[in-house]
Amino acid sequence: MPEKIEKIASSKILVVDTSVLFYLTRAGLIEKVLECWHVVIPESVKVESLRKGCKESVVLKKLIEEGKIEVRKDFCSFPAEDDVVRIAVGEGIPMIVDDGRIVKEAFKREILFTSSPMIPVLLFLKDKLDFEETVEKVNEILERGYFGENVKNFMKEVLNFYRGL
Repeated sequence: MPEKIEKIASSKILVVDTSVLFYLTRAGLIEKVLECWHVVIPESVKVESLRKGCKESVVLKKLIEEGKIEVRKDFCSFPAEDDVVRIAVGEGIPMIVDDGRIVKEAFKREILFTSSPMIPVLLFLKDKLDFEETVEKVNEILERGYFGENVKNFMKEVLNFYRGL
């Protein structure tokens, strides 16, 4: 478990999906993520993110306009998750996705990935959150999202593993 997590944590670049951007923005973590990684999204994720018309869309639009999130314009097919996979595979970039179909594909194809609830743990490993904040943010993301019991149980295991650090 730690090897994969630490490999993603040590990466310099991540490709992320729409739901991930929204969870990170709602949890107040998007700026910390952008301090740690160069974040890439396909044009299709940008389109999905900005058409929602909510406060997260406003924040994301500003970050995109400021160049803090890189948009790959040559990737604009739907569903957007497929573009995330294309970038991750084509460039060997870890991906952060929550879509069950894509998670299954990532396991099958051995693509390096994780999901939104793991981001606070990655930030903890980069000394951007203390452990108490990490637990709080993991739980916040789990409560807001549509994550199954398997993801919730896995996150409990991860948090228990890192508790003593």
